[in-house]
Amino acid sequence: MKHNFTKTLLVLSLCVSGWLALSQSLAGQDKYAVLVGVGDYDPAKFDRLQFAKDDASVLGKTLDKIGFQTTLITADAPSPRLRPTNPQKILTAVQSVANSCIKGDTLFVSLSGHGVQFLDDTTDENAVPETFFCPEDADLLDKSSLLPISALVEILDRCEASRKLLLIDACRNDAVIGDANAKTARRLNLGSVHENEMKIPGGLSVLFSCSSSQFSWEHNELGHSVFTNFVIEYISGRGDRRYYSNGQLDLDGLVYFVRKNTNQYVFDNHLSADGQLPVLRGTSTNWTLGDLTIEVDAETSLEDLLHNTRLGSVDAQFYLGEKYFYGREVDQDYTMAMQQYTLAAEQGDADGQYMVGLMYHDGLGVEQDGAEAKRWYLQAADQDYEQAKYEIGQLHYYGIDVEQSYSQAKLWYSRAAQSGNASAQYSIGHLFDYGKGVDTDFSQAMEWYLLAAEQNFAVAMTAIGVLYQNGEGVEQNYAEALTWYRRAAELDDFDAHYKIGYLYHYGLGVTQDGREASRWYRTAADTNHVDACVELGELYFYGLGVEQDYEQAMSWYIVAAEQGNAGGQFSVGFLFDYAKGVETDFREAMKWYQLAAEQEHAAAIAAIGVMYRNGDGVAQDYKEAMNWFLRASKQENAFAQYHIGMMVANGEGYQQDRNIAIQWLKKAAENGAEKAKTQLSEWNVR
Repeated sequence: MKHNFTKTLLVLSLCVSGWLALSQSLAGQDKYAVLVGVGDYDPAKFDRLQFAKDDASVLGKTLDKIGFQTTLITADAPSPRLRPTNPQKILTAVQSVANSCIKGDTLFVSLSGHGVQFLDDTTDENAVPETFFCPEDADLLDKSSLLPISALVEILDRCEASRKLLLIDACRNDAVIGDANAKTARRLNLGSVHENEMKIPGGLSVLFSCSSSQFSWEHNELGHSVFTNFVIEYISGRGDRRYYSNGQLDLDGLVYFVRKNTNQYVFDNHLSADGQLPVLRGTSTNWTLGDLTIEVDAETSLEDLLHNTRLGSVDAQFYLGEKYFYGREVDQDYTMAMQQYTLAAEQGDADGQYMVGLMYHDGLGVEQDGAEAKRWYLQAADQDYEQAKYEIGQLHYYGIDVEQSYSQAKLWYSRAAQSGNASAQYSIGHLFDYGKGVDTDFSQAMEWYLLAAEQNFAVAMTAIGVLYQNGEGVEQNYAEALTWYRRAAELDDFDAHYKIGYLYHYGLGVTQDGREASRWYRTAADTNHVDACVELGELYFYGLGVEQDYEQAMSWYIVAAEQGNAGGQFSVGFLFDYAKGVETDFREAMKWYQLAAEQEHAAAIAAIGVMYRNGDGVAQDYKEAMNWFLRASKQENAFAQYHIGMMVANGEGYQQDRNIAIQWLKKAAENGAEKAKTQLSEWNVR
C-alpha cells in the first residue's frame, strides 16, 4: 500500500554507520555530497545529454537514504546559485561544502556532463594537459567558461574530510569550433577527461566513467548513463551479494561492480565494440561504507525484514508492520504491527505515520483514540499525504474524539481533493447531496461525484445513479441510473448490485422481473448487504421470481436483523408471530419487534400493539395496546390507525364512540388500509 493506503514500490534503504578508515572507526562523522548534472547544452556547441540531470538527482536521493547531506547542482535547482551555468558556481558550491568538513567526515562529489582535454595545449612533452568539465555555457573557444579538474582536485585536497571520492561521468573526445560546414571551422585535438594522468592527492579517490579512447554512454532503457546507473545500483544494494564483502558496502565492491557491469552492458547492448571500462585513480585503500541492507517490498521474506529492521531500515520497519497487520508469514498481531509502524513513523516515514493514525482511528491494537489518530494523520498530511488529509476529514465528519464539524470535514476533504483524492471528491459530493454543513445542492453533488467517477471510484458512480433515479438535480431517468449502477457493479460495488435488483424488483425503468432482481440481490446479500438481505427475504416470502419459501425468507431476514436492520428485525418477528416457516413463538416475535421499535420502526410498533390487544404472549392490555398504536400512528401507520378505530368502535378499554372510530378509520383508509375501507363501507360511511 505504500497507499493502500500501503507501499506499492520500495526503494532500498541503507543503514550506514559511516565511512570508515581502514585503520580505525570514527564515530559522529558527517557525510556530504555535491552532485553536478549538466545536460542542457547549446546544441551548436555540444550534444545535449538526455539523462545527466536525472543521474545527479537520483544519485542524490540514493545518497540521502544513507545519511548524506546532498547539494544538487542542476538546471532545475531552485536557487540560481546552484545552476551550473559557469565554472565558478560549481567550484564555489564545492568549496562551501568542503569548508564544512572536518576530520572523520566524508565528501562525495560527482560530475555528470561533458568533459574535454586539449591535447595540443602544451609544448612540454612531460607536462599533463589540463582536463576540463563543461558547464552549461561552456565554449571551447573560451577556456574561462570551462571548469579545470585541477581546480576541483585542489579544493578536495585542502578539504579536511578523511574520505573523499570524486566520480567523473564525462567524456568527449571530439569537438568542432564554429559551424562544421563553414570554411573557418576546425577540428580540435581533444582527449577525454580520463586522459589526465595528474597526480591525485592522498585521501582522494577518483573514479572515471571510462578508459582512454572510450565513450561514456547513456541508454534509454536505463534512463541514466550506464556508469551512473550502476553506481546507483551498487549504493542502493541491488548488486549481487558477492560484491558486498561481509554484508557491507565498500569502495572495492563499488569499483568492481561498476567496472564489470558498465563494460558488460555497453558490450551486450552493442553500444560499442570496445566496451566502457571505468578507471580508478588515486588512493585505492578500501573503505567500508556501511552495512548492506537488501531491497525490500511487500513480498520480502520475514527473515530479511527482521535483518533490515535491526539495521534501522525505515522501509523494513514499515513492511514488517504490514506482515503483522495482515498476518502474512506470522499470526495477525495488531500490537506488533503498531510497534513497527510507530518505529517507521517516528523516523518521519509518511506511510508509517498514516498507518499509526489509522490504527488509532479504528482501534486496532490500541484503544480507539480519534485525537491521537489526528495527531499522526497531521504529520503525514504535512508531507502532502492525501489519504491522511481525507481521514482527518472523516474524524471530523463523525466526531471521533475531535470536534464534530461538517465544515472542518469539508475543509480537509477539499485539501485531499485538490490532489485528486477520489474518496475526498466523493465525500464533498455527499455533503452537498445531504446538506451537511452546506446547503443541499444536487448540482454541486453531481459535479464532485463525477470527478470521483472519472477515477473509477465505484461508490461515486452509484451515488450518480441515485441522483438520476430520484430526479435530484437532474431529470429523473431510470435508464441513466441503471447505466451508472452497472458501471459501479462492474467494479464490485455491491450497493450498486442491490440497487439494480431494486429496479428489477419494482419495475422501475425496466420490465419487472423477480428472477433478475433475485440474482442481483443475492450477489449483494452474499456480502451481508442488509437492504439486499431484506429484499431477497421479501422475494422468498411472496414467491416473486423464486419459489415461495418462508425458511429461505427467514434465513435472509435474520442476516439483516442480526446486523441491527430494523426492517429485518420486524420481518423475523412477523414470521414468529404468524408461524411462517417456523413454529409460533410470541415471545420470540416480541423480542424482535421490540428491537425494531427501538429504531422507531412503525410497523413493529403497531405489531406490538396487536400483541397487547390480543394478549398474544403477554397479558391482554388494551391501554398498553392503545399506547403502542398511538405511537405508530404518529408516523401515519395505517395498520395502527385501523386498530385504534376498531378498539374505539368496540369499546375496548375506552368508551365506545363510533364517530371517533370513523375518524380513525378514515385516516387509515386514506393511508391505504383496505380493512378500514371495508369497515367504512359496511357502515355505509363515505
